[in-house]
Amino acid sequence: MQFMILPFLTAALICSISSWFLSRRQTKFVDREDGRQIGGPAVFIGIISGLIVTGMLSLQLVLILIGLSLIFIVGLVDDLFSLSPRQKMFGQFLAAIPPVAGGVVICSVTLGVEISLGISGYLFTLLWIVGLVNAANLIDGLDGLLSLVLIPALAIMIIPALTGGNEETVVLSAAGIGAIITFYRWNHYPAKLLLGDSGSELLGYLLAVLTLTALGAGKNEFWHLVPAMLIAGLPLADTIFAVVRRKRQQRSIFCRDQDHIHHRLCRRFGPIRAVIILVSISLLSGLVGLLLWQL
Repeated sequence: MQFMILPFLTAALICSISSWFLSRRQTKFVDREDGRQIGGPAVFIGIISGLIVTGMLSLQLVLILIGLSLIFIVGLVDDLFSLSPRQKMFGQFLAAIPPVAGGVVICSVTLGVEISLGISGYLFTLLWIVGLVNAANLIDGLDGLLSLVLIPALAIMIIPALTGGNEETVVLSAAGIGAIITFYRWNHYPAKLLLGDSGSELLGYLLAVLTLTALGAGKNEFWHLVPAMLIAGLPLADTIFAVVRRKRQQRSIFCRDQDHIHHRLCRRFGPIRAVIILVSISLLSGLVGLLLWQL
């Protein structure tokens, strides 16, 4: 358990310093819509620092770090210059390749019975990563919401990782939790720093990779699909509803709207209560997923 402390504290410290700097300075990292500072770079620097300081850099973890860096760059370029949906999607798939090349692949899934995916597992893995990257980006519509959804999700995944002796997944989770907890100080309502696309896509990527490595992908074991979907339940559900809604309205699935789950709750209960409700639902969903994993 002690090997979790160093990445957690390092990520927390570095992210805190970086967030303080971004909140005090007028940098180029500014949200195009409301002009607030973007704090995604602080979260990225914190997580990377927390991992490097441990020295636990296997080839697979290095490739995951490369993927994290690529998705951060894609999000940051979008924050600063506004990429087209096709450009974003290309960058996201490109960023998803390194961990897959490092062996993070869904070989088979369990749905009561074990289903072997064969070579299609590579495509399924890429789609899972890119899907959660976009799901996290979509759910990041209220101050502090994505941060509070990710903290318990990452904490839950430490349990199967510890059980399976997967120390690298534990370290990655600990670094992510440390960075997000300290960033939340500037991200809660009313937020001084926003995650931006660089931060939300980074956290979605982190969630995707950890649900893969913690729950059996790439270890010649079957991947626990249903627990993974429950742990990432809120972002996934919101994305599915958004796609269905836009298709029914005959609009592009990439167009923005104000009808996400968090928008509707915010209009009825206000931003703070809406966040509390959604985080509670997400936590409950994650705990159910953990329970199913243990069965």
